[in-house]
Amino acid sequence: MAETTQKTDSERSYIIPLRDAWRNKSNYKRSRAAVQEVKRFVARHMKLQGDIERVSVDIHLNNEIWHRGSRKPPARIEVKVKRDGENVIVMLVKEPKHLEFVKARHVKRHKKIDSKKVKEPEKERTQEEKKAEEEKEKSVAIANEKLAEDNARAIKHTTKIKTPKINRMALQK
Repeated sequence: MAETTQKTDSERSYIIPLRDAWRNKSNYKRSRAAVQEVKRFVARHMKLQGDIERVSVDIHLNNEIWHRGSRKPPARIEVKVKRDGENVIVMLVKEPKHLEFVKARHVKRHKKIDSKKVKEPEKERTQEEKKAEEEKEKSVAIANEKLAEDNARAIKHTTKIKTPKINRMALQK
């Protein structure tokens, strides 16, 4: 049966046998049956009285079950179960190395940006530096105007013939 490795009030760890759940299912339904078995098992052991709607499976656990496709889910999986009020969250106990990298990347990308950044005080500039900077800005503005005029001339003299849109894939080459 299942082994309970650790017990506390809000967090538990289980090894869930999945093979019996998916063995007699169609090939294309096996991973789905494994996920449903995880939910049923957790609902039964966390005393939710068969209410599997209150059990949520972590995205990484779901990806681990579906990793080899719908036809070959794992035979058993070790999970950690946390109670969150009336709901229960199921996640992996031991995360694979590639999963640690994915989580770190996700945290790095979705890190909240500090809206109150401390601005460094500007250094005192001499008048020569200010003049040089103004001259640079003027010359850049003049160069941008010339580029815009050249682009406008080039666009004016190009033909504006529309090609008919082909909707059929067989005719596109």
